[in-house]
Amino acid sequence: MFGTAEDSRARNIALECECTVVSVDYRLAPENPYPAAVDDVYSAIHWIAEHAESLGIDADRLALGGTSAGGGIAAGVALQIRDHSPLSLRCLVLLSPMLDNLHATVSGRIEDHVFWNREASLAAWEMYLGGEPGNDAPIYAAPARAVEVRGHPPTYICAGSEDLFRDEDIDYAKKLLAAGVSVELAIYPGMFHGAEVLVPEAPICRRMRGGYISALRRALDGD
Repeated sequence: MFGTAEDSRARNIALECECTVVSVDYRLAPENPYPAAVDDVYSAIHWIAEHAESLGIDADRLALGGTSAGGGIAAGVALQIRDHSPLSLRCLVLLSPMLDNLHATVSGRIEDHVFWNREASLAAWEMYLGGEPGNDAPIYAAPARAVEVRGHPPTYICAGSEDLFRDEDIDYAKKLLAAGVSVELAIYPGMFHGAEVLVPEAPICRRMRGGYISALRRALDGD
């Protein structure tokens, strides 16, 4: 519903990992509900792969990532690539991703989250999905609805212990692990959703940034 491609995290990743980062200015809900954002990101990463030589990048070393709703979109696009594209991803980096349109978890039922609460999140899902499809939500929109996740790229997931999305992120990591997918999961104590943006210099926020930067660097280097 909100956000911009001009994201400081994209710049930091480019500098810290010494890699090219393309930040996708995907269409936003409610004016452009699903599948607009997923289609935009899916098209963008294929455009990048097709123009790798002119962009000066290695098409065999592509990663995809996002934070919050953008993390959910990235996870959905990874599933869509698995199902419909020969493209290969080195890794998927999901920062406090929004994966479950039901929030049917312990952390998802807490009403008084500091920055992003259950009421706001369910309203956002309704606008994104054009209604309340529940368990019938498309897996590319709500990856938590996916039953089969084999073939998913290696994945890094992080969230805060006080995040509305904490348990759905843990559940998704467990689902990937059960399917034989390589997964790294990090839960940061005391972190609420959006804390790394609101208090970026807090030591725990710096730890979170260091965690996903290190994971991405290792994946791109082939470690």
